[in-house]
Amino acid sequence: MEQKITQWIEYGDDTIDNSIIKKQPDECIKWIILHISNSSNRKNHNITYNGRARLARTGNRSLINALLPRKGFQSDDEKSEENLIKYLNTRLYHMIIELMKLKTKDLGSNLGWITPVIFQFIDSTNYKIKILGINLLSFFSQLIDDKVFQNSGLIEVYKETLVNICYYLPPFTKPTETLQLFSVLYPCYLKIIRKNGIDSTIFFRDLKTFYSRIILQNTLPRISNLDPCIAIFVLKYVTENLWEMPEFFQNENMCINITRSIYTIGQYYVRNPFITVDPTLLKYTINFIEKLIFKSKKSLVIAHKYDFIACYIILYEKCDRENIPNIDDLRNILKLLSDKGAGLDNLDMEKISKERGKGMIKMFHF
Repeated sequence: MEQKITQWIEYGDDTIDNSIIKKQPDECIKWIILHISNSSNRKNHNITYNGRARLARTGNRSLINALLPRKGFQSDDEKSEENLIKYLNTRLYHMIIELMKLKTKDLGSNLGWITPVIFQFIDSTNYKIKILGINLLSFFSQLIDDKVFQNSGLIEVYKETLVNICYYLPPFTKPTETLQLFSVLYPCYLKIIRKNGIDSTIFFRDLKTFYSRIILQNTLPRISNLDPCIAIFVLKYVTENLWEMPEFFQNENMCINITRSIYTIGQYYVRNPFITVDPTLLKYTINFIEKLIFKSKKSLVIAHKYDFIACYIILYEKCDRENIPNIDDLRNILKLLSDKGAGLDNLDMEKISKERGKGMIKMFHF
């Protein structure tokens, strides 16, 4: 049976079909343990907190620690991946999905083979295999009970692994690869941190870290002058997914991110001299500002009134100078500010007319 499973996984041999998974799931699990799980560099002593502490205490460097980076490459890493690459494909992916469905009520006792095989996919240098691994983790997180997942200690391990992938940005990877990775990575990360409970302080800490440190401080600045498709995806994901979470703007600890949001969008997108080159990127930049005003508390919008006005003026002058038709969309920013009690008064208009010229007062008519 082992040979038949190997032939099917490796070559798609027709001597067996998918029915073997349901008929003999234990044989399939044995095959995975023998060929995949036991080949993983991430052993229990590597990936748990106690394991990392023991490694640091004993100084035993013969134990490969998956969460402590090593300099350079090792030949055994290359050999391990060469041996596994023939198995890490969509057929094995399908087998694992079906096995997890069959073992849904008993996933806790199957973590010994599930966790290493997920990591084998995610740790692959092939981005398509890595995407399969992220999808496996996402599916697994939906099936496993929250308490079982929390008690396993694996949430932190998976979270750290996903955070590392957030730094897979050009020129380290191709823009198309990054876009495909992020499209499955972001939803998976949110599913993992939700396992701590959406009312917990840990969840808000992780959500704040993801948005502030990863997206605002790292991703958006680094991709602002690269392929616009990645920037469009991230801006769209923030406005249509993160900001639509009821707990995002309600939690007081998230308020500081409003200031960082204005700075990032203003510094790297509004002031970008090439922002008008891509109409779609310009559209989502404007949408980002509009939705930030709409979602934020009135007091915070008033406190950042002139930051929003500055973004509006810069974008308006760019669009007006280059005859970009997005000016009508821009005027909605003024309306939203006015609705929040942060509209311009006569004194503001007088100062702007002196600095920008009376002819530019037209920009404030909406």
